[in-house]
Amino acid sequence: MLARLITGFDIVSSPAEEEGHERLPEWLVEPVVLPVPFYVPTESEPRLWAWRKAADVVEQHRDRVQPGTLVLGADTIVVAPGRILGKP
Repeated sequence: MLARLITGFDIVSSPAEEEGHERLPEWLVEPVVLPVPFYVPTESEPRLWAWRKAADVVEQHRDRVQPGTLVLGADTIVVAPGRILGKP
């Protein structure tokens, strides 16, 4: 989808989720608003993990990230009728 909007970007993975988040700062986010039967635990909050992954990429590639560089982070959670299935 991003390639349809812009050209000249790099895709850089972050191992932040696999390694844990102890070295990455916490960030307060409002809970995902889902219908009543759903609950997303804080440790699974996809917006928080997206932020942590973007912060990790900036930290790990400080020499490549120029001022004004936009770093996008993404994460997912799968929601099915009546329950959260977790990561895809």
